[in-house]
Amino acid sequence: SGDVGGGRMAELAAANALMGARGNSGVILSQFFRGIARGLSRKERASLLELAKAFQYGVVMAYRAVSKPVEGTILTVAREMARGARKASREGHSLTELLEAIVESGKKALERTTDQLPALKEAGVVDAGGYGFLVIMEGCLKALKGEIAPKRFRENEIVAVDKEGQVFAPDYLTFNYCTEFLIKGKGIPIAKIKKELQGLGDSLMVVGEHDLLKVHIHTNHPGEVLELCLKRGSLHHIKIDNMVDQHRSAFEYHGEEIQKAESGYENERSQHKEGIRTHVIAVCNGEGLEEIFNSLGCVVINGGPTMNPQVRDFVEAMRGLEGDVIILPNDKNIRLAAEQAIQLVDKRAEVLPTEDIPQGITAATAYKSSDFLEKNIEIMKVRYQEIKSGGVTYAVRDTSLFGKEIRKNDIIGLVGGQIAACGTAPLEVLESILEKMIEEDDEIITVFCGETVGEEAVVKIEEFLEEKYADKEVEVLYGGQPLYYYLVAVE
Repeated sequence: SGDVGGGRMAELAAANALMGARGNSGVILSQFFRGIARGLSRKERASLLELAKAFQYGVVMAYRAVSKPVEGTILTVAREMARGARKASREGHSLTELLEAIVESGKKALERTTDQLPALKEAGVVDAGGYGFLVIMEGCLKALKGEIAPKRFRENEIVAVDKEGQVFAPDYLTFNYCTEFLIKGKGIPIAKIKKELQGLGDSLMVVGEHDLLKVHIHTNHPGEVLELCLKRGSLHHIKIDNMVDQHRSAFEYHGEEIQKAESGYENERSQHKEGIRTHVIAVCNGEGLEEIFNSLGCVVINGGPTMNPQVRDFVEAMRGLEGDVIILPNDKNIRLAAEQAIQLVDKRAEVLPTEDIPQGITAATAYKSSDFLEKNIEIMKVRYQEIKSGGVTYAVRDTSLFGKEIRKNDIIGLVGGQIAACGTAPLEVLESILEKMIEEDDEIITVFCGETVGEEAVVKIEEFLEEKYADKEVEVLYGGQPLYYYLVAVE
């Protein structure tokens, strides 16, 4: 409550940006805010020169957050915005003119990202992280100009508290699931999507442009919402929250719970067991994959449909463990979030940079809870680097990647993260990538089947593998992962 100075406001923004960060761009953005907070430290007010300098601090911190900075990303857009800010501040412009210069510099930089990264150029898109950053700056400018209406809040409600501290509030929820995500594509029919979603819930928002939309809706059928919008483009940053649970948890803190929440550590949730020196946290999505990681002694973080957990998820998982921690991100886009989380906890922890699920499972097979962190890291690293990874999924739109023409709904096969095969049937593409992956001296083939793979397909896979690779050890397991029909490990 009360007035908050610019420096303190920047600190709060940086802290919340970090804890809510998703993916590389999210973490980079949080570090940008961290730099601004450093530049405005202990300042109630700031001049245009000081604000421009703080912006530059943000760019420095953002670049430091990435071990190998790549141009054509959010980093490039932020850097050019900072240059625009410095130039405008030296010319004695107003705050509005300063932000206009920042936005204009960002737009020009964003347009150039297509030519700076071959993958973006082939796909004909700009960098998504840079675009998001530009939208934030445009929002700041619109707010300063008074072009954004004040946010309306629900009127205060009277609640009753019993002796146990449980809070009861009026039951006004008609739709229980807050569902939000991004749709990316070309020529997305905004008005048509709004019309199609209106009957599925309330608090509907469909905002953005015809190539990038943000959808927000309160619904009782999030699956129907996602399925409908998947027809319009690829879905990103999917977030589904049960508002009934949110409502309860918001009021159930009392007595000891409040103290525990403030300390950030809940002793009763500690998973420490005698003899455990090192814990492993693994990120995955899929019922079968979770069971596999759990059977190997890992604590699992569900990465959601897009495999994009928040920094907060890692922090909470680590605080619930006693002993050292190894994190298996199992996706290169998660690594940075995991590394940032480690800096927020008071314990020894390391990230083993596994880039996919097969690498993560292979690393976990070498894990021994009774060994020290260093020994586990050494053995697990050698183990997962020995395998070859592959996967079979589908294209969500027409595109061109790595010189290959891909049509929407084509089945694509990946080997080591690169497109290696394309076809019309998952089994056909699986056989194709296996032929490319398997060599004479390989011994073990493991296939993890996705949630849409039926029993008949599983039988065919087993028959094919046992017939063609009779001299290899073959295992077909249920992974239950979305998006990928099959994940493959060859060692």
